[in-house]
Amino acid sequence: MSSYLIRRLMQLIPVLLIDSLGSFALLHFIPGDPIAQMLGDDATLEDIMAVRARYGLDKPFLTQYLLWLTRILQGDLGYSYISGNTVSNLIFSRLPATAELTFSTFFLVIFIGIPLGIIAAVNSGNIIDYSITSSTSIIMSMPGFWRGILLILIFSTTLRWLPPSGRIPFFMNPIVAIRFLILPVVAFSLGQIASITRFTRFATLDVLQEDYLRTARAKGLTNMQVI
Repeated sequence: MSSYLIRRLMQLIPVLLIDSLGSFALLHFIPGDPIAQMLGDDATLEDIMAVRARYGLDKPFLTQYLLWLTRILQGDLGYSYISGNTVSNLIFSRLPATAELTFSTFFLVIFIGIPLGIIAAVNSGNIIDYSITSSTSIIMSMPGFWRGILLILIFSTTLRWLPPSGRIPFFMNPIVAIRFLILPVVAFSLGQIASITRFTRFATLDVLQEDYLRTARAKGLTNMQVI
C-alpha cells in the first residue's frame, strides 16, 4: 500500500508542474500590462521598465516561470498591490469563513442528498420518486447565482428572516453566526444536493437488482436492513 501511494505521489509531480506551467502561461499571455495598471496613467516608461526589472518581468518566459516556481515552493505567493498585504495573509485571513462554508455545505450535501437519492430509488415510479427527480431537475437547471438571488429576495428582502450578507465568527456568537451562514450554505449546496441525489438514485437502482440483495432478502433480512 505504501509503495502504491509513493508511486501515485511521484506521478502527481509532473502533473502539477504541467498544470502550473499552463496556469502561468495563461496569466502571462493575457492582454495588458499589470505593471502599467499598477502604477497608473501618470507613470513614465522608465518607471514601468524599472518595476518590471524589479519583479523579473523583463526576463524570458521560462526564466520568469522558474523564478515564480522557486518562490512558490518557498511559500512566497507575492503580495497584492491593491491592499499591500501578502497573498498568504489574505488567504489565511479568509480561511475560517471558507472552512465554515465548505464543511457546512459538505455535511448538508451528504446528509440530505444521499438519503433523498435512496428514498427516490426505493420508491421508483411513484409520486415520491417523481417529486424528488422533478425538484432536482429544476434546481440543476437554475444557475447558482440565480438561486442565491431568489433566496435573498425571499428570505431576506420579503420575509426578513435571514441577513442577506455579512459574517460573524462562529465562536463569537454561534447563534448569530449560523443565521449569517444559512443563506450562503443553502445557495451553494442546492445544486450539489440535486446532483448527489440523482447520482445516488441511479446507483441505488442498479444495486437493487444485484443477486446478493435477492439472497439477503431470501435469508430473511428486512427491506430496511437491505437498504
